[in-house]
Parts: sequence; C-alpha cells; structure tokens
Amino acid sequence: MLITAHLIFLVGMYLAGGKYVMIFFRWATRITLEKLM
Repeated sequence: MLITAHLIFLVGMYLAGGKYVMIFFRWATRITLEKLM
C-alpha cells in the first residue's frame, strides 16, 4: 500500500514540476537506504 501512495505522490510531483521530482527522488532514495541499513 505504501508503494502505491508513493507512486501517486510521484505522479503529483511530476505534474507539479520536474525539479520537484529530483528533490523527492533524492529524499526517497535516502529513506530507502536508511530502511535497508
């Protein structure tokens, strides 16, 4: 369920503006790495 929410959020960010996607992607990558650690 969490993945679906993230995908919807990603689509919203993409529609809002490309620059926000990179910011979100960097944040999501950091969160994922922290969970894997």
